[in-house]
Amino acid sequence: MNRKAIFYGLGLVIAVTLAWLVLRPSVVPAREQKLVLRISHFRPGVPATVQKARGSLEKALAPHGVTVQWDEFKVTTESMLALSSGAIDVAVGGVEGSIAAIASGVPLKIVAAGPHQAPKTGWYTAILVRDESPIRALGDLKDKKIAVGKGGFSEAILALAVRKGGHRYPDEVQPVYLSSADAVGAFTAGAVDAILTLDPYVPSIQRDLHARILTDNEQLGYPTIWCVSVQEKFARQHPDVVDLVVQEFLKVGPWVAEHRGEAATSLASAVGFDATLWETTLERASYVLTPPDPATLPDLQYVAEQLLELGVIRTPVNVSEHVLQRAAKPR
Repeated sequence: MNRKAIFYGLGLVIAVTLAWLVLRPSVVPAREQKLVLRISHFRPGVPATVQKARGSLEKALAPHGVTVQWDEFKVTTESMLALSSGAIDVAVGGVEGSIAAIASGVPLKIVAAGPHQAPKTGWYTAILVRDESPIRALGDLKDKKIAVGKGGFSEAILALAVRKGGHRYPDEVQPVYLSSADAVGAFTAGAVDAILTLDPYVPSIQRDLHARILTDNEQLGYPTIWCVSVQEKFARQHPDVVDLVVQEFLKVGPWVAEHRGEAATSLASAVGFDATLWETTLERASYVLTPPDPATLPDLQYVAEQLLELGVIRTPVNVSEHVLQRAAKPR
């Protein structure tokens, strides 16, 4: 081969290489790719709101190239629809929402839940009526309009109260499905006869209106349990991120217990209501979460069975098949 041919071939190689460098797709090395973790939560869900305000989750994930996007929803059904469509990666709320989603076929894994110790109250929930209301006992709820959230813990607790009053839910009452804020507005305006809601709405209503508590979740024997759930595909693709998420949420309960005043002030700023109402809220609830294990699974299964028996879900759920037990313990 003569020198002219050699130079021609070398030039062709260089030209092709340069063209590939210019025209190739822009590929960022995996370690430099940015992952956005999308979390759904509710107002006034304490674990997520406190976590969001503290910013500790963002700090833990930042070295791994992960940013956090907090998406607030008003009702459980909207959040679960977002999870089902893949628009959300992680959901934080009552375990009822996750169990209802699983029963509907949404591919979720429960990675943390609680509390599981006495008094087993993740948030205080009550049915309130006006002082002058003729509703004096659970049996008096028949045919009454009751403001309640749909498909989550609120509806489960209302269904239990109606059944204990000797009636069928929802056939023998008139549930009015509203978000928490809208339910308070309807109750204040007299558009409904009763409201089932949670703290801090409960003490707020009692302070601002002449209202009394008819019953609450503790009297009904219903455990309210917080839950962190992850979309299955995300859990498979990003197990280390999921472990970090769990670790940070496990720290929320102990932090609130040690910094109740600070937490109340932070929640008042982030959500509304005043710090006094948040103090009441934090005093009568627990935010201690743990990864699911054989000792805590019966609590979650109890809720699933209650939801089925009360007609909130139509399909049985074996919770043990929908938990992620590899989640790491807090450091």
